[in-house]
Amino acid sequence: MSVDEIHTLRNVSSLLCSSAVQKEPFEAVIPSLSSIVLKSSHDSKYREFLAQNKEVWHMIVECARLKEYDNDFGGNQELRFWYLRTFRGLVILARNLSASNNEIPQEAMLLDHFVKDFNLLSRSSQYDDMEVSLFKVVAEFSCNVTTKSVIFDKTCMKDIAQFLCYSIEQVDRDDLVLPHTMLLRNLVGNSDFVYYFLKTQQASTILYDFMLQTVCQGHTEIPQVISGDQIAEKELSVLGGLVISVFRTICSHESFAPYLALVEESDEEKFLDFMKLLRLIITSSQTWDNFQLTGIMAWCFPLLEKVASDVKEYFKNNHENQERATLLHDKLIIILDMLTTLAQYEHVRKFMDFYRGLEVLVELLHLFQAKLLRLNILRLTSQNSTSLKVSNSNGVQISDSAVIASRFDSATGKIKATNFPECKLLIVEILCFLAYNNREVQDKMRELQGLEAVLSNCVIDDNDPFIKERSIMCIKMLLQDNAENQKIVAQLESKSPVNDDVLSSAGYEVNVGKDGKIQIASTAKP
Repeated sequence: MSVDEIHTLRNVSSLLCSSAVQKEPFEAVIPSLSSIVLKSSHDSKYREFLAQNKEVWHMIVECARLKEYDNDFGGNQELRFWYLRTFRGLVILARNLSASNNEIPQEAMLLDHFVKDFNLLSRSSQYDDMEVSLFKVVAEFSCNVTTKSVIFDKTCMKDIAQFLCYSIEQVDRDDLVLPHTMLLRNLVGNSDFVYYFLKTQQASTILYDFMLQTVCQGHTEIPQVISGDQIAEKELSVLGGLVISVFRTICSHESFAPYLALVEESDEEKFLDFMKLLRLIITSSQTWDNFQLTGIMAWCFPLLEKVASDVKEYFKNNHENQERATLLHDKLIIILDMLTTLAQYEHVRKFMDFYRGLEVLVELLHLFQAKLLRLNILRLTSQNSTSLKVSNSNGVQISDSAVIASRFDSATGKIKATNFPECKLLIVEILCFLAYNNREVQDKMRELQGLEAVLSNCVIDDNDPFIKERSIMCIKMLLQDNAENQKIVAQLESKSPVNDDVLSSAGYEVNVGKDGKIQIASTAKP
């Protein structure tokens, strides 16, 4: 490094760390600083030489020890502009060099210095062009030094959280979105950062107001993917992928469970927005390790227990409240859908077994069997109309128009949330995974009369499309190499027959008794 470069950086340090009251010294040092910055941008050998020079980094750190100006530079906005411009030039130089060497600046905690400096300089949040541009280059530098790893000092958490909140007010500045999101993606790679970040007051502002509402809704295709308009993961943009990466890391962290519980308690709408995104992440990911799965189940399973209890209370009080049912159904369908993916992992199956998840699911299935209506919607193409057949769990046809109207909207042809559509089929699918090659689960299902509950769903039901196929597969898992379960099935006697040939391929026919119990008889001739 030449004498001129050393002289320039020393002048910059002197100006930034002193109480300069005139703009002229800044105007004088800007050309020489700009020359170094431009050369470091275009000359890779020069950039590499400076990046490996510890003295250069030492001088940059010294320049970052800013002196706090009283009353916003004494009200001198022109002086403030030149000060920010000079400091911005220093940060750009650090950004350029960090692309070739991010170890030295990281060890020197330069990220923390720059973040604190920016918070100091922007405490009045004027959002002028120079201030916003300074935020952008600080974020870009921070992205560079955290690309491979993150050295996190918990004492700086407040400053980092404040820095990450800055761009939330700049919803019209698209150029800030990418560096901000990339920086957060890098930071959450440090487990300690996630732990302390989720405890800050700014966490919800950053994760919900900015990441979910501003970035996700306004700049990515994720809302369309969630709604089903797009389903191919490869269609996600770079920014969409970063959003998914941020929440994928956070949702599998041990500290996410208490955070999400607080969100649900304080704002149901925010909670559901989070859950919709989490559903997309979990159902589209196939590479969770056991530690991550434990972190996910730490919040997913308690949510299942809670919503199952709430649904039980809902039916106990004989509610037909569309608003309450919609909220419960939205929660339950998301949780069950996630569990159908997670239950494919042995670690999750062991988790469910240890925490009595089987009992929760079977009890819920029994409840739905008793309370939900079975709907068969026949579309008559010749008359361009539909015919609706409604029955209870015993197969008895329902003709009460008020009861039907409480569960089915004839105007739209849609099943209402009060009948909790698609919940039973997801429960049966999860039970199928739990029972696979697991004798203990097979026996528990028999003891809990879960076998009968699954058998009772071997019928066509538009409230739960394809539930008969899932039920038949689940029965196969329950009967496999289990003589006791096979004996129970063999001993069931027909009483009030139900016209259904679902099990004919398996050599059985299903009958539902007046008491609601299920019988099955062999169709094979002796």
